[in-house]
Amino acid sequence: MAAAVRDFATRYPIGAGVTVLAHSFGGKVALALAAGGSVPDLLGLDISGCGHRYVVADTDLPSAGAGRPRVASWGPLRLYPPDTFRSSRDVVAPLPAREAQEARRWPDTFLELAPAVRVPVRFTFAEYEPWWQHDPDTLTDLRARLAAAPYVRTERQLYAGHNISLGWTARSYHLRVIGFAEELIAAKGI
Repeated sequence: MAAAVRDFATRYPIGAGVTVLAHSFGGKVALALAAGGSVPDLLGLDISGCGHRYVVADTDLPSAGAGRPRVASWGPLRLYPPDTFRSSRDVVAPLPAREAQEARRWPDTFLELAPAVRVPVRFTFAEYEPWWQHDPDTLTDLRARLAAAPYVRTERQLYAGHNISLGWTARSYHLRVIGFAEELIAAKGI
């Protein structure tokens, strides 16, 4: 991922820098990317559908080879437009073995990576997030673990399930993503 971002930056103007938007497992990748420090001009991370403590036991996490996740794992169906899951069925692949292993190790991996993240981070948790703890005490701990980051925001997206980008509130969520990126760009110029 770091190589892809660096390659992009050599071929296209990136202005003030790069903000990484990530969802679910991608949030884990984004945090590792920031902790590695190998992306020049990284302004910050905007993550949804990812935290540091699971709600479910690791035995209830998806296993390798598992195909499409159960719809219930995304929150109530009323949070998504009709046919969202039917129309996306062809783009969902079985879970790779390595990803299943990494998912189980994530709480420990996060504790290792967190102190090395030195860019602002914004986490958005859906109101109906079924995978991640997002109670006030857990969010306080999450922010504290990212102590080297200039700041860490934790926000809640009302009327949303795990994949906020596919639900009815996608537009309002993405407007907030753009707002955060604009703040990061403004801060770079100060």
